Amino acid sequence: ADGWSSGSTAAIDLEYFKDDYKRLITTLTHESVHGMHTQFQQQSGAYDIIALLEEQQASPMMVVFATALDNVYREGIATLIAPPNKLPDAEQVKRASQGAAQLDSLATIYYDAVRKGLDEGEAFDQLVSKMRVIRSQGVQGAGPFYWLGKQMAQAIEDKGGKAALAQLLREDA
Repeated sequence: ADGWSSGSTAAIDLEYFKDDYKRLITTLTHESVHGMHTQFQQQSGAYDIIALLEEQQASPMMVVFATALDNVYREGIATLIAPPNKLPDAEQVKRASQGAAQLDSLATIYYDAVRKGLDEGEAFDQLVSKMRVIRSQGVQGAGPFYWLGKQMAQAIEDKGGKAALAQLLREDA
């Protein structure tokens, strides 16, 4: 990875960028948005939904689905502010559509499992594994979840201005 964020700390792999200072600054900005987001949420008393679900021992399917939604939300805001790479508008739309399809797949798997009463066993475990793969594909290499989230964040900014987007950084959506 070229950059990452953990808690309120942002980091980048300097060797990865060599002398591409523009990309280094953009990546550091993107990762810093994640750090600020976490810091703002902690200061406002917002809770971490993923940690809460895990603490309450929610279904692994619910945790994977909630994590995917959280990825779209967090990566989308950071991608609107500092895109991890420059893509033509048509490619951004294509990737956002792929992200929507991936979320739809996750929701369908989750819904079907609930409808069938699956909550444990080998079949359930295989579905959870499949969901984890789909979620990972959504975020790998600035994947489709980044661009789906960017479109969503852009719509919020278009409707409510930068103040509405800034409010999302301060609260849990």
